[in-house]
Amino acid sequence: YIDFETPYSAYVALGGDGWSVQLGRDLLSWGSGRSGNLIIGDHLDYHDFFSFKSFHPNFDYQFLTVFIDYPGWDESGTDPRGEVPSAGVKAFLAHRLGFRFWDIFSLSVSENVMYQHDFYDLRYFNPAYIFHNFNNREMFNAIASLELDVAVLPGVALYGQFALDQARAPNENSSQPDAMGYLAGVDLTIPLSRGYLIGGLEVVYNDPYLYQRDLIDFKISRRQFTAIGGSFSTYRDFLGYRYGGDVQVFDLMLGYREPMTGELLFGYRSIIHGDITVDSEVAGPGQYDTPEDPTPHGDTPELRDIISLEGSLAITSLLNWKGLVDISANFGLYYITVENAGNIVSEAVSDLQFNAGLTISL
Repeated sequence: YIDFETPYSAYVALGGDGWSVQLGRDLLSWGSGRSGNLIIGDHLDYHDFFSFKSFHPNFDYQFLTVFIDYPGWDESGTDPRGEVPSAGVKAFLAHRLGFRFWDIFSLSVSENVMYQHDFYDLRYFNPAYIFHNFNNREMFNAIASLELDVAVLPGVALYGQFALDQARAPNENSSQPDAMGYLAGVDLTIPLSRGYLIGGLEVVYNDPYLYQRDLIDFKISRRQFTAIGGSFSTYRDFLGYRYGGDVQVFDLMLGYREPMTGELLFGYRSIIHGDITVDSEVAGPGQYDTPEDPTPHGDTPELRDIISLEGSLAITSLLNWKGLVDISANFGLYYITVENAGNIVSEAVSDLQFNAGLTISL
């Protein structure tokens, strides 16, 4: 079966000494998170975007626009197949600045908005303007982030992310709840024999209403063609962290990696998710039920545990083929348990999943 939206990667790019430009379809990711990243994650199939980067030894700048399907195309009722013109445009506009103060310490900050309107107004695509000055809830929703990466010792690195979607100033009322995200982790790389012993620990805490707004949110709503019936269905997800807001995540990874040969990884991930999901409808200011509820929201949090064993093997190196082709095999074994699935009281259920693949590249 070939996905109707193939290819997932198709773009043009050019660059020079200290700059690059890319336009087209590819995957984006901001940050070092294993379970995901707070502003832009690579859990989606692809992103359609325009990117300009300027990079220097101790500083880099990126202007990014991610083009997103306008929501509501499947609600018009004029064509059951979904073949109707878009009612407007939706795009994620982003500025990201990175600083490397020392060899062991880097910091990145971004200020971004989700733009939604019935046409493209080129004034709002100014790469030098401060997006947060676009103070219009009918057209924009702002989000900012801070990322830190520190190499504290040889083979030991700390990283963290903070996302600010909504925060009340001292003179503001409590009509809207705070919405922030926190991610922190540590990576280990220890030389062992011909390879490396690797490990990682990561924790995430996202407020219930992160990415959620009554007018413009940080979700994508994508048309997907279905083979049965020749119609379209709606795929919805978060642009940022793969599990969205209202979630607590604990992620542990241990493994061994040998360059040019392969790797074997053991993982454990625990996810506690409240009842505010990508399909939740969020009310306007002053209409939230309990704005200060902590994560997880609701009385029946969904509890998900994933135990995994993953590996890869570079077949090319074993056969001593060089230059023309690169072949690698990979597999994944996963044991998953879920309690209170869909935030409905229920006993734990489990599933055992296995996948295997072969990658050939020229």
